[in-house]
Amino acid sequence: METKTGKVKAIANLGRTSKGTYYEKLNYAIGEAHEPGSTFKLMAMIAALEDKVVDVNTPISTGNGILTFFGKYKVRDSKKGGYGTPSFQSF
Repeated sequence: METKTGKVKAIANLGRTSKGTYYEKLNYAIGEAHEPGSTFKLMAMIAALEDKVVDVNTPISTGNGILTFFGKYKVRDSKKGGYGTPSFQSF
C-alpha cells in the first residue's frame, strides 16, 4: 500500500506446494467478506487511550456479542454471547 495515498499497489496470496513451487490461492484480501475483527478493535482502543476517553480500568460492555448496523448487518464477537463487561486492560 502506498502510505501517503492509501492506494493499493499489490495484493498476492501464494501457496507453496510440497515440491517447492508456488501457486495463486484465494486472495483473502478481496475474495471474502469478513469483519475487521481484532485488527480494527486494536486501532479503536489505541485511539481511545490516546484521546483519554478511557483508561486501563474502564469497564467495556460487550453486550450480547452482536452489534447490528442499519438494522440488518451484524458483526459477531468471537465468543458466542460476548465477553460480559471486562476492564479495558483485560482486552
